[in-house]
Amino acid sequence: MIIRLDRGEELPAALVRALDEAEARAGWIEGIGSLEKAEIALFDQASRAYAKTRVLEGPCDVVALSGSVALQQGETSLRLSATLARESGVGLQLAAGELVWARVYGLELRVTAFDDLPLARAFDDRTGLMQLVAQSTAIPASETPRLTPPAQAAEPTRAAPPAQAA
Repeated sequence: MIIRLDRGEELPAALVRALDEAEARAGWIEGIGSLEKAEIALFDQASRAYAKTRVLEGPCDVVALSGSVALQQGETSLRLSATLARESGVGLQLAAGELVWARVYGLELRVTAFDDLPLARAFDDRTGLMQLVAQSTAIPASETPRLTPPAQAAEPTRAAPPAQAA
């Protein structure tokens, strides 16, 4: 499906509304366009948390936007990553990260809905991230599943390197 967000609408709220109206509960999102203002954050692997948000004041182009839609505790949940470009006092500046919030100038989105694949977000104990998992119909939508690390596999057997000719 194609979704167009107009000037003044806010992400992620406007996109969540459009997806809820279309009953798209799982899928992949791609987009291009322009934003009036944006907030992005980077995930800090050491602390296993998102760092403070960075605010990009003024207009910026959406060079790339991708993400996913899934259910989290029964609600539509988005995870959007963006690469944004804008003019600055020193020339063109790029910024990238998790798109936390934005005010749209004009945005075009392509959503590939997975009607036959229910997805949920589950907390991954190994990374500290909310990750996608295929949702079983046996798990109530109100519960947040957890990903647990798989059992440690044995080290694979490696072939000996070929002998060197003398």
